[in-house]
Amino acid sequence: MAGIARPRLPQPRRLTLARLELRTKSVGPRRTGSRHGNFSRTHWSLGLTRTRSSGPKFSFVLDVRDPPEKVIGAMIDFSDRRPEIWPNLSTTIYRAHSVGENTADVTEGTDVPGGGVWERVTYEWTDTTVKSVITDSKLFQAGGMIELRVEPHGSGSRIHFSIDRKAKTLVGRLVGALMQVSNGAPMKKSCYAVYGKPT
Repeated sequence: MAGIARPRLPQPRRLTLARLELRTKSVGPRRTGSRHGNFSRTHWSLGLTRTRSSGPKFSFVLDVRDPPEKVIGAMIDFSDRRPEIWPNLSTTIYRAHSVGENTADVTEGTDVPGGGVWERVTYEWTDTTVKSVITDSKLFQAGGMIELRVEPHGSGSRIHFSIDRKAKTLVGRLVGALMQVSNGAPMKKSCYAVYGKPT
C-alpha cells in the first residue's frame, strides 16, 4: 500500500574463498608434537590439502663402555664378520659391494616375519665420525642419513647420534615413528650389546 515502507530483508552473506579458507583453518584439525614427539604435524586447508612429515628426524647422546677407537672400529668393519659384530644384521642380506679407505657401499638389513627389511647405504668416515646415506631401501627414501660423532668420555666414549630420514611406505612411517617416540631405543640397545654400558 502507498505510504507504507516495505521492510528491508537481510541480504545473504557472501562467503568468499578467503573467508572460507580462514574458517577452515580455524576449525580444522591440527596436531603438533606434544603426544607424538616431533614426528608428525598435520595441517588441513579447505579440507583438501594435507601435508605431513614422514620422518624420523631427531638426535640423542649415548655413553658406552668402549673407547672411541673400538667404537669407530666396529662401525666401519665391513668384513664378513659384520653380522657377527652387529647381531641385528642378517647374514643373508649383508653384502659389501665396495670398500675403500674411507668409504663403503653395502647392503644390510634385518630378517623379520614376512620378509627382510634391507637398505643399500654409502658409508663415509673419519677418525671421529661415521655417516651413512641411503641409496636404496625397502622402507625409506634415498638420501636419508644417520651421522655419529664419537668422543672420549671418562674411560669410555660418548656417541652423538643425528638421524634424518624420510619414509616411503606405511611400514616405514611406523618404524620411523617408533624410533622417534622412543628416542632411538632400538639403536641404543644395539650399541649397548656391542660396546657395553659404562661402569
